[in-house]
Amino acid sequence: QPCLVRIDGVRFCLGHGDGLGPGIGRYRFIRGVFHNRVCQKLFSSLHPTLAFRLGEGWSRHSRLAKSEQYVFRGEDEPLWKWAAAFPEKVDVFLFGHYHCNFDAMLPSGARLVILGDWMERSPYACLSAGILQQGDLQ
Repeated sequence: QPCLVRIDGVRFCLGHGDGLGPGIGRYRFIRGVFHNRVCQKLFSSLHPTLAFRLGEGWSRHSRLAKSEQYVFRGEDEPLWKWAAAFPEKVDVFLFGHYHCNFDAMLPSGARLVILGDWMERSPYACLSAGILQQGDLQ
């Protein structure tokens, strides 16, 4: 779950960004299976060769394995809807998970920032004098 924190007078909602928002039933189901202790125990009882093949086969279907760049769809995204409906006052929502950069103002006046892919560019956010700026280490 995301956490609320105040830094240098700016109220942040910080989190990974995974599983937040409406309309992601199939994804939540799969995520629930992966996080289920019984399923984890069953998977760990598989022979390592079989477990590796299953994991490798699963990852071949991933967007990242196919080198497809994800484009955050703004207000059509579940995360946008979740942040826009957030019940408390927040200045900046700061997330990852989507493997793409995104920075926009929500209707509430809060800023929604998604840092890009750590594997490719090493993005960061820096807060100075109450102003959040983004950059890349590469």
